[in-house]
Amino acid sequence: MNAPKSRTKMDLAELLADHPSWFDVYNHRDCKNINKIPATAELITSHLDNIHSPLIVGTSRTGFFPSRHNGKPNTKGMDPATSNYQIEKRICYACYNQTHKDLAKANTDPWITFDYEIQLKSTRADKIGRIDLAGWHPPSSVLFLIEAKAPDCTESPIKALVEIMAYTLSLNARRVMFANATRVAILKHLCISITGDIYLQPALLLFARSETAVQLQSPVPQLRELIQRLDQKLDADGFLPLAFFIEHDAQGLQKKLVCGESPVFNGWTPNITRLHL
Repeated sequence: MNAPKSRTKMDLAELLADHPSWFDVYNHRDCKNINKIPATAELITSHLDNIHSPLIVGTSRTGFFPSRHNGKPNTKGMDPATSNYQIEKRICYACYNQTHKDLAKANTDPWITFDYEIQLKSTRADKIGRIDLAGWHPPSSVLFLIEAKAPDCTESPIKALVEIMAYTLSLNARRVMFANATRVAILKHLCISITGDIYLQPALLLFARSETAVQLQSPVPQLRELIQRLDQKLDADGFLPLAFFIEHDAQGLQKKLVCGESPVFNGWTPNITRLHL
């Protein structure tokens, strides 16, 4: 008798029929393949009810918002970046430090970045990553859970969409715990006291010149239908619909990120606009 095929070796249709987790789906090779957007979007849409969120309860020892975060990299210097992963981490530092240079002048549009690399694991075994940025929008009491992509990202937007869905839905069983931790973190970082409800909204932050952003805005009907179905899933679970933000990078942040300049990025002002699909 043949052994069951490993999920990493399944084609996408096989994987989706096997009741995978969101983690399994966003790690599948087809989700990042920019040449397979229509077929991949259609497959995921038709199997959406098969995808599940692993039950994660509690938090790790450091909590959702690690106290050691100060906007500085763990290493002494910042060497030139060799991967998009390193650049994405620097985007987190840049956004955080822009807010914290002068809280009195922090721009609330589209959000105030109060922390980064939000820890979602409860144990080492949990198959889930970190949310890149946490952005607070005081006028609407919305907490944006933001997945950021590098300026030169060439991945299909489907990977980012499924990834932020995985992260957001992992909070289902921990909604109250996460809201309470958010209140503590915002009070600590922004000196803002929150007494009312907090509304969670997953979001993508893409650079305008990236292929990922270009493809997200392309009129591919299968991709638009997938986004619509993901929004319906989020609504059913009590989350706000997906939000999309574009960094236009008029001041050359991309070059600073790659070259490894100071993560404070003095003189850089975010130029982020909301994208309505």
